[in-house]
Amino acid sequence: MKLHFINLSDELLSALAEVAPLAGFEIAADGTPVTVEKGGEGLSVTYTADGITLRYSQRVELFRAVSRIVDTFDSKENVSENPVYEDLCVMYDVARNAVMTVDTFKKCVRHLALMGYNSVQLYAEDVFEIDGYPYFGYLRGKYTKAEMKEMAAYGDKFGVELTPCIQVLAHLWNVTRWAAFGKITDYDDILLIDEPETYNLIEAMFKSLAECFTSRRVNIGFDEAWMVGYGRYKQQHGLVDRVELLGRHMEKVNAICKKYGFTPMMWSDMHFCSAFEHDYYYAAEQMTDAHMPQNVIDSVPENMELIYWDYGNFYKITSEMCRLHNEFRNPVWFAGGATKWAGYVPMNLFSQWVSRDQLRACRDNGIRKIMVTVWGSNGSECAFMSVLNTLLVFAEDCYAGRNDDEWCATRFPTCTGGASYDDFQLLDYPNFTPGNKAPGCGSRNPSKYLLHQDVLVGLFDKHLDPETFPPYFAETAVKLREAATRNPAFAYLFEMEAALCEVLELKAAMGVNLTAAYKAGDKATMADIADRIIPETLARLEKLIYTYRNYWLTESKPIGLEIIEIRFGGLERRIKTAADRVHDYLAGRVDSLPELEEERLFYDGRNEEGRNLHTSVDKWHPIISACPIDRI
Repeated sequence: MKLHFINLSDELLSALAEVAPLAGFEIAADGTPVTVEKGGEGLSVTYTADGITLRYSQRVELFRAVSRIVDTFDSKENVSENPVYEDLCVMYDVARNAVMTVDTFKKCVRHLALMGYNSVQLYAEDVFEIDGYPYFGYLRGKYTKAEMKEMAAYGDKFGVELTPCIQVLAHLWNVTRWAAFGKITDYDDILLIDEPETYNLIEAMFKSLAECFTSRRVNIGFDEAWMVGYGRYKQQHGLVDRVELLGRHMEKVNAICKKYGFTPMMWSDMHFCSAFEHDYYYAAEQMTDAHMPQNVIDSVPENMELIYWDYGNFYKITSEMCRLHNEFRNPVWFAGGATKWAGYVPMNLFSQWVSRDQLRACRDNGIRKIMVTVWGSNGSECAFMSVLNTLLVFAEDCYAGRNDDEWCATRFPTCTGGASYDDFQLLDYPNFTPGNKAPGCGSRNPSKYLLHQDVLVGLFDKHLDPETFPPYFAETAVKLREAATRNPAFAYLFEMEAALCEVLELKAAMGVNLTAAYKAGDKATMADIADRIIPETLARLEKLIYTYRNYWLTESKPIGLEIIEIRFGGLERRIKTAADRVHDYLAGRVDSLPELEEERLFYDGRNEEGRNLHTSVDKWHPIISACPIDRI
């Protein structure tokens, strides 16, 4: 498809040339004339006898409109789209070890521009350079000022605003771990409020942001500081009213924001916890006639935007929470989730199922600022690109007014260089072991806990069926390898998951089968596991390790990969130990294997048999052993 753009600046033509290979068109003087007009609201594509007229309002809509030309070129169907949301944003977590490279960021911007997103946030915590604090982001792959400037400028080129997303209160464990910040640590990962040096650090952050970002919006975090005021602050000042304490800190941070010209936004959970002295969603779940206390409303500066985050509730609670947020005098965002934070594979189908309901509640309550969070909890094991299909669901809801799978499947190839929406849905399948039905499986993640649980002391042995799980993983590996050939630009996503499933085909039930053979006195089966199955499992694990390394380095900086490889290395060593222990037993060097004699219990405390075997544990350390690794 050849297109000739009329009335378009060289700068915008250059940007269009960068998305052309993804969308599937060529810019050529002999192409179909596309007359470009800027103005009005939303975007439109109109086919005429002389060519095409494209109209757009904000810059990113130009790229969305061109993608719609590609979709409709053969049918010549006119397009008119007026976005429901004034802000459509993706937040990528780059603070949990996987720091997205500049090149990956640019790829994301191109995909997002074709979808119509007008902003991106990088959740950074400490992974950005600030002057005078060498331990801030030390050995964490932090962005240099030059990198931040380059990324901001690239986003601007497409009308995708890069907004900094930082923390000025809690979630700063990678800062407070260093002795250099001991004086300004309150409790664990929380900064010490009212300490002058705390505000020196925060001002240094803002000085760097102001220097590097063209955006003058900033997400200051401010979430989940549950123990604020209970550590060094309590030692120095005694117990104080926490609403007042948080309000005072907010005022000081807001003054710094104003000094550098920033308009702040923050996660809203601390206000709700202060108001109701319960968890975030308590008022919506328990008190449908609840209202926000006036002192909490008054504690939030009027220029502060509030972000209501919710990754798993459906219409009723979402609607109630939107109502409560609307009682503030502040602009309100809704932040949903594209779940990739529970292991090596995403949970797109669950995220899409929940998000469709949540977005309906947002529209019904007048919420017009929408964010999709792409968190990377517990080491960012899962790839940034693995949730492109869920991001499209949010974009189509905004522009097209429909976000069903059939519609999204037609739009996805245009925004991703020909990739298949249905194939991207397959990325969830390593978790859909028999009995774990999509999309309602929620956050259950057998592909992670069955990989990392110990062969000899399997905490999850009662959470799998040794007859049906192995063939399921084998079948899924084949499907993923086939999908890799159909999606060459994203083959690394499918190849890693295929390698994961090939390991799980042998590893998932290994402990159960070994224990059963030991208790039955079946030494032949024990020998077969030690001499045939374990060596093959180790060979497959070695392949997974190298495939995963490529998977990580395709998108992220190398620092942080060491955490995942240490986990794989521990798994490899323990599988070898299992073979050694079996050999010792079979050779008579030991007369028993106590590890296999203890009764196995359900991990999640259930008592009855016959329910869904699956459970959810998203962190590595409680999976590998019942013995402590982080609290000794």
